[in-house]
Amino acid sequence: MSQVAALARALDNPGAGMKFLFGHVTKDIVHDGEVAVQADDLPLTEDDLGFAEGLRRGVERGDRVLLLRSADRQHYDVLLIMEGG
Repeated sequence: MSQVAALARALDNPGAGMKFLFGHVTKDIVHDGEVAVQADDLPLTEDDLGFAEGLRRGVERGDRVLLLRSADRQHYDVLLIMEGG
């Protein structure tokens, strides 16, 4: 099993609280001056999101993003951007 698959399997454990999920970008820097994502049945703002360096400016409205939800469900890290989701 690859390391990524092993990580995904470990994080998908309901007891861990952390989870991979997809989100839909509803606001971006160019058009709105801020980034917002709809995911986990919640509207997430930049206060809720963490970005790897360079990803924040690369995200655009309509993109889908792969997120990692923290165990406490209070923070979401953007891991990957998929254009035009």
